[in-house]
Amino acid sequence: MSIIGDRLKVLRYKRKIKIPTIISELNIARSTYTGYELGRRNPDGKSLAKLADILDTSVDYIVGVT
Repeated sequence: MSIIGDRLKVLRYKRKIKIPTIISELNIARSTYTGYELGRRNPDGKSLAKLADILDTSVDYIVGVT
């Protein structure tokens, strides 16, 4: 897995947020989001910002800066 994928998964579990909630807020396919968590693809800047809001964290944390 990747840093981004690992952190997305951990944050999602900690916040008890289901994948359908995230994909509906981002307006993306389930396969796209699971690709993020599995490290097969990376979210673009706009999606990263929305993910940070949904998961109540910073973009820097998600990408591994902090």
